Amino acid sequence: MIIRDGVEPASLEVAAGDIVTWRNEDDERHRIRSRDGPVEFDSGDLEPGDAFSYTFEVEGGYPYLDERDDEASSYFGTVVVGPAPGASTEPAPASASAAPLPATASTELPAIASAQPQASSSRVDISDRTFVPADITVSVGDSVEWTNLDDEGHTVTATEGAFESGLMAGGVTFSEVFDTPGTFDYVCAIHPEMRGTVTVAAPPDPVASDPAVGGDVPVSIVDMVYAPATVEVTAGTTVRWTNDDSVIHTVTARDGSLNSGIMQTGAEFSLTFDEAGTFDYFCAVHPSMTARVVVTDPGG
Repeated sequence: MIIRDGVEPASLEVAAGDIVTWRNEDDERHRIRSRDGPVEFDSGDLEPGDAFSYTFEVEGGYPYLDERDDEASSYFGTVVVGPAPGASTEPAPASASAAPLPATASTELPAIASAQPQASSSRVDISDRTFVPADITVSVGDSVEWTNLDDEGHTVTATEGAFESGLMAGGVTFSEVFDTPGTFDYVCAIHPEMRGTVTVAAPPDPVASDPAVGGDVPVSIVDMVYAPATVEVTAGTTVRWTNDDSVIHTVTARDGSLNSGIMQTGAEFSLTFDEAGTFDYFCAVHPSMTARVVVTDPGG
């Protein structure tokens, strides 16, 4: 990766275990730091000619920015980490993991520490008397973390009183969990010209289809949701996912029973469900996106 008038290339796909190196070929100092993702990384200050390398061990999406040029979009980038070479990306047979559970067993899928969907956290930096980014969109249950990178004090104060950080000295961090959909405008109470907005998107209503018998059932991935979020089919039915969104996604089961790998815009992924069961899945790049397939036995 080259740092000059921006980061080149802006988007990079690698495999788990790969090393990515950023080299500063500019005449100015730069600093590469993650904005989100499974693991944080920070190069520290890179003088002209310096390089920073990081090994990506965990699959997922890693948006990052150049800390010293955070107002220029050309200095924002993304690393997408897919499966390691040799790792199987084919879904396990549905019968291997979807057998009906005994009546006394829990119907919850086992938790997988490295893949279970969970609320995510978004970061906003306070730098040069500016909230960066000034406008951010999150899902219900997500948190936003503000960090004061300035040498002077600031606050994060909702105009309608929903949250208040109090005085934040340089280096102080403030977090807020957003449990209610809506738009939340905020300012710095010390410097009112500093303004920002958090938009909290409501989760989509799960829409269960009538049980389909055989054939092909489509699911669209669009606007950061699976539509419909729940489909009911009978054993022997094929479910076909199409990425109709403008960003990459995956279809990933918590128990590993299905895994599409990275799906570019327009890509399709299909799986035939041969046994009854409930399959919860999510997007490994955007873990707040969740859905499920319910497979019933056609014999009742």
